[in-house]
Amino acid sequence: MSVVEEICAEIDPARVFRDPLDLLTYQRDCSVVTPGQASVLVRPNSSAEISSVLKRAQASGTPVYARGAGTMYAGGVNPAAGGVVLDLSGMDRILEIDPARGVVVVEPGVRFGSLSQALKPFGLTVGIIPSTAPTATVGGAASAHALGTGSARHQSFADEVVGLQVVLPDGRVIETGSAAARGKHFHRFGMGPDLTGLFLGGDGTLGVITAIALWLHPLPAFRTTACHRFPDAQSAAGFIAALQSRELMRNVWYASGYEAGTIKGRVLAARPDHAPQAWPGFCVGLDFGGDEPLVRHDMALIADLSAEHGGAPFPLFDEVYFNHLRNEEIYWYGYAGYFSRSRCAILMSSLATPDLPRFLDSVQGLRESEPAFLWGGAVVICRRGLHGGVLAFYDEANQWPEAQAAAARAAARLVEAGCTPYKTGKIWAGELQEFTAYHQTLTQLKHTFDPRGILSPGNLGLGLSARDADAPLAAPRDSRMALDPDFVLHPQLVRDFHVLGRCGESRLHVLLRRNAVLPWFLLVPETSVQELFELPPPLRQDLEARGDVLARFVKAHFNSDKINVAAIGNIVPQLHLHVIGRQVDDCCWPLPAWGHLQGKASYSAETLANLTTALGSLPGFNFTAVADGIPSQP
Repeated sequence: MSVVEEICAEIDPARVFRDPLDLLTYQRDCSVVTPGQASVLVRPNSSAEISSVLKRAQASGTPVYARGAGTMYAGGVNPAAGGVVLDLSGMDRILEIDPARGVVVVEPGVRFGSLSQALKPFGLTVGIIPSTAPTATVGGAASAHALGTGSARHQSFADEVVGLQVVLPDGRVIETGSAAARGKHFHRFGMGPDLTGLFLGGDGTLGVITAIALWLHPLPAFRTTACHRFPDAQSAAGFIAALQSRELMRNVWYASGYEAGTIKGRVLAARPDHAPQAWPGFCVGLDFGGDEPLVRHDMALIADLSAEHGGAPFPLFDEVYFNHLRNEEIYWYGYAGYFSRSRCAILMSSLATPDLPRFLDSVQGLRESEPAFLWGGAVVICRRGLHGGVLAFYDEANQWPEAQAAAARAAARLVEAGCTPYKTGKIWAGELQEFTAYHQTLTQLKHTFDPRGILSPGNLGLGLSARDADAPLAAPRDSRMALDPDFVLHPQLVRDFHVLGRCGESRLHVLLRRNAVLPWFLLVPETSVQELFELPPPLRQDLEARGDVLARFVKAHFNSDKINVAAIGNIVPQLHLHVIGRQVDDCCWPLPAWGHLQGKASYSAETLANLTTALGSLPGFNFTAVADGIPSQP
């Protein structure tokens, strides 16, 4: 029985969809990331049903992607490796509202618009509400580190989470925070490490979130907006830093900043005949909420602070854009999606407040180097630090591949400017892998929680190629004709190298030269093909992608000065890819290692075991079991 048939046997067939037309709208989110194609869509209505699906998926190695409303712009829900999509929008119950504990507990499919309406009679709200509130789900916000209304006071969505219920890849259901011990959410920290934080922002890679407990806050009694203009980014950065350090964000529920090009575009969209003598270099918009006397008091302090940093009131921008943004729930969509071109690619990043000028220089640099697209830049101002958004408007029918390439170049430019990825999904996967120590630890966690790599392959750079997070590392079925079912490693390779592991579905062997003078690895695909160029493109891409991952590992793990990568095969004709770590003072330098290796050394059994564990946890490796250095054959 196939995994799909098993799922159908467990779940109401009316909530299981296999028709390509039903699956069409589940190929992607709002991002520029390439769509995927799932085999089946499941609409579970309980954590028990999700547990059942994950148990069967793990047994068969079938990928699973959890999806909320699909309003995110990082590609996290795109089913790049196929498999099963879990549509959690039907799990939309508000499970508990407890004003005494100050907590609301909801299922992941609850939309923020519905939650806000349910809390309004209590005079309450939650701490963070995304700009996509009418359609965005709470589960999606938890999985993707949402920000928005409330970030100026409470920082990020994760800071407002009390605890979670999560279904792990093996089907176990766990509670985090105080609910793990007492069954009630009233405290997140204290019992030990913060397990809640492991799943927040995880893009569904470590578990499927099935309930979220959030802190409650009084609904502001009074709201108003104001904007301030500044001559340049340096002045604005000084103003924002002063706001944050003096705790003057206490009655600000939302704050954002806009650079000159964005200001001009949004003003002229509303007032085409407006012709000022000069456009401001930067604008800060503030959405105030609280008791009116306190709000008015803080507004006066902030106006004085603005003037100290060269700022002045900017009522025009407030009138034509910012006030609409903050008071009309669907207004944001007109600017983030469909008003000038058919789509908008968005890259979100985090940055320190003093780095605002460098971020804006990056936006201007993109305008100059990528003139085919309409670029914009804005920042969300948090209690501390900033989140910078770079927007590229493009014509999806004619510019999609070019926009993807431009987004990748924009990501690299932002990292160079000191930014870090935010809302990572797949769009930032390659950059995240460059943070070697961090990503290696993340990979080890992934291997611990999800040893078969079934949950959201490709997200956070886990399970798919760093260079091409849209394409699964495992070779497609139509490429496996090049694989040899009777494959046996060449005797000389077995004699000269330790066999560390075999990469599951892709059938790729990882070997380490027995002479430990140099860290010398081989990747050997199970194929009768002898030349790299003879491999079908998917298999070649698979081999090269894993070669990239292995090269990064060798460089970091052995502190190598240079990595040599080659496919030679003059003596051993069996196709294999060498990945060798070099030092400027090694025994062969600067000559090639081939034919010049001098001296002998050996790896200890402990070192081999540690290397095997580390390599087996790398993205896309997922070794099958190894006994005495020889991998088992599935």
